Amino acid sequence: MRSKPVDAAKGMAIILVVYGHCLRGLTAGGLVPEDSWLRVTDYVVYSFHMPLFFFVSGLFIHNSMRRGAVLFWRSRILTIVYPYFLWSVLQGSVQAVLSRTEATNTAFSFADLAAILWAPISPFWFLYALFFATFAAYVLRRHRPELLCVLAFAAFLTTDETMPFILQDIAYGTFYLSLGVLAQERGFIRWLDRAQPVTAVATAGLFAVAVSMSYWLQLPEHFSLPAAVTGIAASLMLWSVVCRKQSALAQPIAALGQISMAVYVMHILALGLARYALLHVLGVTHLGILLFAGTVTGVAIPVIVHAALVRLRLAEMFGLPGETMRPATQEI
Repeated sequence: MRSKPVDAAKGMAIILVVYGHCLRGLTAGGLVPEDSWLRVTDYVVYSFHMPLFFFVSGLFIHNSMRRGAVLFWRSRILTIVYPYFLWSVLQGSVQAVLSRTEATNTAFSFADLAAILWAPISPFWFLYALFFATFAAYVLRRHRPELLCVLAFAAFLTTDETMPFILQDIAYGTFYLSLGVLAQERGFIRWLDRAQPVTAVATAGLFAVAVSMSYWLQLPEHFSLPAAVTGIAASLMLWSVVCRKQSALAQPIAALGQISMAVYVMHILALGLARYALLHVLGVTHLGILLFAGTVTGVAIPVIVHAALVRLRLAEMFGLPGETMRPATQEI
């Protein structure tokens, strides 16, 4: 079951994921000044883009559960567990080989790769947390979604810096996934298809206020709950309005959202390649060019590689969608 506004919101979010990692890579390389306004955009992006992915997963998880336990868990193994291990090994191996060169900003070893059972490699913490959030939702599937929401929020608040950070990530992801489950039960998708432009714009305004307050209070992105909730709602409502107006922008963004997994698992490698080529081969030093070219390349290379794998009928072997970008429909 697909929803064009949801696919479009995912397409936008995956572009923001690539942008955020590109920006943080340049920051780690000392290329972004301390007082740059780009650091504000980093906070804005990280306040809501990953919660949106967890929320969307929650929107459709109960429909998947109705297929039965065997089919449900088979799909989760193929779309979460298998890609997690495969791409962790692929990316981790490349990072371990290149960690002593200028092609990467972070040290990494094969010993770190051996720890992926309990310490995910960036950015695969999302798949790791999504699996456990899915497991929690399945265990509590016969209970009201509010129970999962309360338990996850309580777990999130009780984690601290003495615990492995992935525990907070799991609780964080489970909370937003449970909000998606709750929203689906309350008919959010049907309401979304009727969202009015004035409501969407007003919600975007609330997001701007919420994220500004969180930034002013210096809250960590994980704790900017009002910004995350309003950011999710505004994104989905704005794309619903854009899709209903048959905007030329909606179709390619929604199509990108359908293969967001491919971009997610490959973009770090693509960004490393782009950064090395721009800095050390082409000699580019302009921050704006580095950020724009890096983001475009970080999206384009995974899309091209995925299309090639689909054409060769190898996409599913790599844990990726078996179809390339295609027209999305408005219906659920």
